[in-house]
Amino acid sequence: MTITVDWQTAKPVSAQAMRYGLGAAMLKSSAATPRAGVLRTDALTASAAGGSMDVSVSTGQAMIARYVFTSDDTTTVTLDVGGATARTDLIVARVYDEEAGDASTEGAIEVVKGTSSSVPDTPDRAIVLASVAVAASASTISGANLTDKRQMTTGQGGLLWLPGGLAAAVPSWLDDGAAIWDSSADQIGVNDGGTWKKFADVGSLIGPDRAVDLGASTDLDTLRTPGWWYQDSNDDATPVLHYPVLSAGALEVLRWNPSSDRVIQRYSTYNNGGVYVRTYFGTSWTSWKSFNLT
Repeated sequence: MTITVDWQTAKPVSAQAMRYGLGAAMLKSSAATPRAGVLRTDALTASAAGGSMDVSVSTGQAMIARYVFTSDDTTTVTLDVGGATARTDLIVARVYDEEAGDASTEGAIEVVKGTSSSVPDTPDRAIVLASVAVAASASTISGANLTDKRQMTTGQGGLLWLPGGLAAAVPSWLDDGAAIWDSSADQIGVNDGGTWKKFADVGSLIGPDRAVDLGASTDLDTLRTPGWWYQDSNDDATPVLHYPVLSAGALEVLRWNPSSDRVIQRYSTYNNGGVYVRTYFGTSWTSWKSFNLT
C-alpha cells in the first residue's frame, strides 16, 4: 500500500503529487477515483467533412486519469480504408507518461483501429471522443459514420454546462448527485439516482432581486415553476395572458412541496397595493381572488 500526502513540505512538488492534488478536487462521489471527461460540451468534438478518411477534432480540455489534457488547435487524424468486412474504430484523447512506463511524455489524439469482430478497448490513460463506423472497402467517411462518445465532467460541487440535458434521460456517466445547468431551459438539475430533480429557472432561483421580466407575451397559466417575475407595463398585463387586472406588478409562484402539482400564484400590483391569489391543482387554475392592502 502506498500513501501519498501532497504539498507536505517546502521541497519541489513532483508532477505526480500535483496530479494527485488536482485529482482530489475531481473525485467521484462513490469512489476514490477521479472523474474523467471533457470539460465543456463544445470541447474535443469530432467531425468528418467527407471525401476522405480524415476526422477532425476541435480544441478543448479534458481530465484524463488526473492529467489535464489540453488541445489548443484542431487536430486531424486519418483512418485506414475499409477492409473486407466492416469495423468500428475509436477516436481517443490519450496521455503518455514516461514515469508510467510509456516511451514518451505527451498528449495525443489518435485512432484505435477495430476489427470486424469487436470494438477495440480504450487504452490506459485515454478517453473516447467518438466511434467511427467504417464500412467494408470504404475510402471515405462522413459525419453520418461518427457517433459522439464524449463524457462530460466537472470538479466536485461544480455545475456542468449541458444544453438540452434536462429534456433527455440522465446520462449513464453522470455521477449521482452531480448538477447540470441546462442553458436551453435555463434550469438547474441534479442527478437523483438516475432521474432529474429540477430547480427553478436560473434567472429567478436566488430570489426577488433576480426576478425575470414577463414581457409582452408570457402567459401566466404556463408559470408553475417556483420563482419570481415582474411586469413593467400596464398594457401587457392583459386578460388574454391571464393577468388578474390590467396593471403592472410582481408575480410569485409557490409550491406546496417539491413533488406536488399544487401551485400558488400571487400577483401584487404596483399602483394600488392590490394582491391577487389563485391556485393550480391537477389540470386547471382557480379564478383570481383579490386582497386590497390599502
